[in-house]
Amino acid sequence: MSLRLTVKYKFRAAVSMWRMVWRSLALPGWLTGRASRLILGGFVMVMAVVYALQINSLSTSGYAIHTLEKQISGLESELQTMNTDIAAAQSLTTIQKRIAGLSLVSESGAAQLKSAGDIVVAQR
Repeated sequence: MSLRLTVKYKFRAAVSMWRMVWRSLALPGWLTGRASRLILGGFVMVMAVVYALQINSLSTSGYAIHTLEKQISGLESELQTMNTDIAAAQSLTTIQKRIAGLSLVSESGAAQLKSAGDIVVAQR
């Protein structure tokens, strides 16, 4: 046999072997048919809609969290202002100024009672 015919037959054998391998790797007909492609396409569409709804829900939740964080920040600022106002109102100089404005009389002679027993009763 000539070299040319030998190469030709070997090439044909290799090609037929690859065709056989390719056919064995190919998916079955029911999986590549029109119905399965429609089902797969429908599944992909449903998953896309579910994904879009989840992303929408997530972004809405993120916006709500952002709004609540802003509200918390405002309330913390208001609390700090109130604490400052309370500290200023409780200072001794502020209390003395308010006492002077009330026209109160100071008591100089306070008497303390000592009890003889457990029960204290005021006498009239």
